[in-house]
Amino acid sequence: MKSTSGRWPTLALLCAGLLVSLVALPAAGQYDPDMIRRLAEIRDKQNQSNTQEQGGAAKPAGIDLDNLPALPKEYRQGLEKARQMLAGNDPHQTREAFTALSEVRQRLLPARYPEIDIPLGRLALDENRPNIAELYIAPYATDRAVYRPRLFDAYILAGDVALARNDSNTALSIFDWLVKQEEKQAHDDNATSGERIAIAAEGAARAFASIPDLDQAEYAYKFALDYANAKLADYKKEYAWLFKRLRDGLARVRRANAIRKYGEDFVLFRDAETLRREKHDPKQAREIYQKIIQKYDAPGRGEAKPPLPPGSEGEGRGESASNILNPYADAARLYAALCLIDQYCPGSGRVFGVGESGSL
Repeated sequence: MKSTSGRWPTLALLCAGLLVSLVALPAAGQYDPDMIRRLAEIRDKQNQSNTQEQGGAAKPAGIDLDNLPALPKEYRQGLEKARQMLAGNDPHQTREAFTALSEVRQRLLPARYPEIDIPLGRLALDENRPNIAELYIAPYATDRAVYRPRLFDAYILAGDVALARNDSNTALSIFDWLVKQEEKQAHDDNATSGERIAIAAEGAARAFASIPDLDQAEYAYKFALDYANAKLADYKKEYAWLFKRLRDGLARVRRANAIRKYGEDFVLFRDAETLRREKHDPKQAREIYQKIIQKYDAPGRGEAKPPLPPGSEGEGRGESASNILNPYADAARLYAALCLIDQYCPGSGRVFGVGESGSL
């Protein structure tokens, strides 16, 4: 069974019969207060159970995470239909899924089923309600003394909840622990192992980025992508969503890291040069050159500048520090003009000394 962790929106499990019977659909944020209260009571009891067990005291009645009951068959019949409904990111179908799952959750309390609770928790977090999300996944992810592969999605969601609360260190500890635990597992196929470790490493990358430690974030994203490439080489089509997410995340972190190291003006100029020279898109390149000029060109350009006071650095140059040209803004003026020519007269840039590679 391949994990669906980390997909947004989450692929929820729900009963097909309930979907047919729904007429009036409340907004996804309308949570039943009584159900939330009961979930909180179950969470608190389990937290107390974990604390007393670690202290050596007798374990009170709680949820046995090693013997969680299987979801009744009648509530599993709508699985494929739910996946098809939610794959299109349709808000109406997401509300419908939430309503159906909430009704099932209410009917089955106090019994806990991760197949229901984890998707509900993901939907709550998608609405920026981490406290509600935490109630749904508790107590699955609070006890990490023993790794339970069935609860992988709950652990991922717990890390995401910590990130939503700006608790980067807790999130990082969860994702790092997950990578180490999954490396010890002997899965029947490479796909399960590849997907899970890549998703956990991606979580660690997001945690590093939120600290921010962009060097480590870049390393973690690259690790996740390399691992996915190694383990999911035969499943590229099936896991296209994961590869795209990892590549996009790595690109964002690399860009942010480059801005931190070299400045935004350098990165913008690099972007414009890529568009002009490699992608041959003078219109888009010119827009970025113009942005560089507007943002980084020296104030008062072209105006007479008073000489600097005697004894000051640069005396006699006739310009103050605030009027010194930004080299990228200065170069952007030339290349923006060339792009304008090339936009309306393709290939004319070469007449003005621009070679095949686009360099002067």
